[in-house]
Amino acid sequence: MEKMIICLRRRADLSPEAFRQHWRDIHAPIVAKHAATLGIKRYVQVYAIEAAPTGGRPEGFDGIGEVWVESVEAFRAAAATPVGAIAARELGESDAFLTDLSRSPRTFGTEIPIIG
Repeated sequence: MEKMIICLRRRADLSPEAFRQHWRDIHAPIVAKHAATLGIKRYVQVYAIEAAPTGGRPEGFDGIGEVWVESVEAFRAAAATPVGAIAARELGESDAFLTDLSRSPRTFGTEIPIIG
């Protein structure tokens, strides 16, 4: 299993509260709606808090999205199908409303659990 990690920065015109509300109440149901089509096995939203144990957080990050899929190749192949393209477009539109895409890096990786 592989995981996409997205370091989210909200759009400048969205308050932190509006960002979280849209991410939780609008974007998450869209992910759930298209999970089977795109092969998404798990989806987690991590909300950044101001008082992190390290004394702060990287400036501008509002949260981290975690999306588990069987493989990058399978995810991309699913998104390339006609139905997958519709799902990807709907998710992309929600992403564009929610985040500053140019400042919200994403990458795929393999999770190696150490504890837990």
